[in-house]
Amino acid sequence: MAKERRGLPEKFSLNVSRPSDEPVRWGDYVEEEMGNRERRSEPELAKVVQMPPPATRPVESEPSRLPMDPVVEAHDDEVLAAASMRQRRREPTPKPVKQFQRPLRVQMNLTPETQRMLDGLIDDVRTYSAEKNATMADVYEALILAAYEAREENDFARIRPRGRWGTPTAAAFRVGLKTALQRGIAAHVRKEG
Repeated sequence: MAKERRGLPEKFSLNVSRPSDEPVRWGDYVEEEMGNRERRSEPELAKVVQMPPPATRPVESEPSRLPMDPVVEAHDDEVLAAASMRQRRREPTPKPVKQFQRPLRVQMNLTPETQRMLDGLIDDVRTYSAEKNATMADVYEALILAAYEAREENDFARIRPRGRWGTPTAAAFRVGLKTALQRGIAAHVRKEG
């Protein structure tokens, strides 16, 4: 089997005729004056379609007035100002259109162990409460509500700062935060009685 020759076939020819040997002159519309533009050729003008003139509306000599508009003949500035204020109050103002905005969604990242704990809490709520269709959002909201109500009692000053990733202090930060929240909620419950 013989290899085929690369490139264009031999029978292919590119016949481009040049209209003239002069370089192409591109006009610059910024530099052209309105009267110096070249006239279009006849075939080009034959393509132009004449648009019908726009329909004319009868022009009213005076804007129409509502029957309730006050007609003030006096030249006193106070009377004119009061009349214009009354007239402005009568004009209907368009009501603002409220667009529906979805609440912002928050993503919670959990470790597999924390996910198992949360699933256990949801199962406990479904098993031991009257609500059998409790969701993860319900449990989240209840936990956040409990911590939020007790925030005056929370003491976060005892929590040690988070260390580098993988160190014992990094893991201890969440445990210390949990302990502070538990103590705050317990103090809030004791205070509420």
